Amino acid sequence: MDGELGEKELDLVSRSGKTIRDGIKFIGGDPAKLSTVKRSKGSIAAYLELHIEQGGMLEAEKIDIGIVEGIVGINWWDVTIEGFANHAGTTAMNNRQDALLAGAKFIEAVNRVVTSVPGRQVGHCGQDSGIARRA
Repeated sequence: MDGELGEKELDLVSRSGKTIRDGIKFIGGDPAKLSTVKRSKGSIAAYLELHIEQGGMLEAEKIDIGIVEGIVGINWWDVTIEGFANHAGTTAMNNRQDALLAGAKFIEAVNRVVTSVPGRQVGHCGQDSGIARRA
């Protein structure tokens, strides 16, 4: 609503792989008309942002409405685990460097850390659809 995106910002590539300009076009907008949505100071009296709960907690507890008490803070990490390929049938267990096993232990550790304290925090290992990131 500020009409302040310049060419540099419009050419930034988002996690989707699209530029901001392409993303605006993809959802039906026209980046060439951004200046027409600029609002002058004082022209808006209030702003209401509606949130749709995606976790299903309100529905499960049969609560019709809730009050937002916090927001999501996301951190992403790209993790690379390296091992050593070798013949599975002849390599002694003490000589293996199994990257899959190390990855499984890492995933279990993330789950253990996240669930070690009460709360509604979330930890995730994998690749979200549409996002070329791993955590």
